[in-house]
Amino acid sequence: MGVSKEKWHRFTLLEQLGNIGSEVGRAAKWQGKDENSFWGASKRALELFDLTQEDKRWKNRRRELDRARE
Repeated sequence: MGVSKEKWHRFTLLEQLGNIGSEVGRAAKWQGKDENSFWGASKRALELFDLTQEDKRWKNRRRELDRARE
């Protein structure tokens, strides 16, 4: 993974979600075209979601984050 947990937890929620959205966009771009790129971007998006869910600052938004990750 390209970002450390400590660095990720310095980002605001909007920055975190923006980065996740970028990976989801990349996955959508590669879906049906390049399987390795698709799965790489999908995996990164899920890893970033996991880091966001672990961020204690967003504990009151956990349900929303869980639903978005689904």
